[in-house]
Amino acid sequence: MNNGSMTPTKNPSFEFIDNFINSADPWQASSLLQKAIRRGEYDIAVQAAYRFHTLRGNAIWRRLLIIAFEDIGIASINAITFAALACDAKWRGGADKSLAVIASVVRCLCDGPKDRSTDYLACAARKHSAFEPLRCRVGSSSVDERITMAVSLQLPLVLRGVAAWYSSGIEARGEKRVGAGNLAGLLVSFAEAGVPRDLLEITSIACRRTREPMCIMLPVLWMEAFMTSPRFAPYIQDKKLSASEYVHGMPLYCFDKHTRIGKLAITRFSVQNAEVADCFNHYIPDFRIRDAVAMAAYYVDAVPISRQLVWAGCAELERLGTESDFEPCGAPLHAVSKLIKVVRNNLGHLNAIRRELFMQQISDMD
Repeated sequence: MNNGSMTPTKNPSFEFIDNFINSADPWQASSLLQKAIRRGEYDIAVQAAYRFHTLRGNAIWRRLLIIAFEDIGIASINAITFAALACDAKWRGGADKSLAVIASVVRCLCDGPKDRSTDYLACAARKHSAFEPLRCRVGSSSVDERITMAVSLQLPLVLRGVAAWYSSGIEARGEKRVGAGNLAGLLVSFAEAGVPRDLLEITSIACRRTREPMCIMLPVLWMEAFMTSPRFAPYIQDKKLSASEYVHGMPLYCFDKHTRIGKLAITRFSVQNAEVADCFNHYIPDFRIRDAVAMAAYYVDAVPISRQLVWAGCAELERLGTESDFEPCGAPLHAVSKLIKVVRNNLGHLNAIRRELFMQQISDMD
């Protein structure tokens, strides 16, 4: 079933994109920036970045730094090093060439290979129910013991991720559970374990600037990908993504669960599409269906990346991270792939609703 399917249009011209992105609100600009970078769509990404900078000023540097760690990660240390140093310099009051720096960072992130494992590992370490015993084990250990666990290749990856997070002292937003840490001591131990110092330098910058636990996962993952599997050399895989749909130059993947149009579209879609409604009603409690459909839509057309670093264990980690995102929605783990598939099969209907709502927004602006 693919209700309301539309014929995808080609990527519009740079000039046409500019007209409509310049009217985007902050949430649309932020969404568009990250998703275009994931797809390697520079013309769209740089205009979204300019718009975000116009609306939020220096918040663009934190946004770009988070994208670098979340979506590029260990796939290109050169790319995230450039992004981290450029953003950090601007925070410190570098020369006023903001738009040129933004364009350079966006170009670097668009062109580089991608790896979303920092996000998947952080999600699994923080939320996955299967790892609650690990969180309890690490939480009852001293900071020094946590650091030792974080750098030990003999321990499971998620345990090392939990240990790195807890020993860093970086709390997840809205939480108070890791207590005081020793970030400097943790980074020294990673260096002694063989992690490149330039990678640790940018990890320190990102941890201090963003205060996101995801950032401390970078050295953990570098060790896992490049030190634990000598028979499996990581490689870059080009991925063919499905064509995006555009309305007046705006890609519809912009309208995700973090935007007003995206939220409203998901609400209508979850009720109006019979196949989606039947599937989600079977697996998800009524009061969580909208959140579960929103998460499935996120994995269908917000997460895809154009060039992926493949390394031993990356697919398993992606599965764990995905499950971690769905668990708070009340989804049974065995049903996650089915929930994503039914939304993918009906993406045309969701896009038709997004299109209608966006056209209404344009009409209201006139």
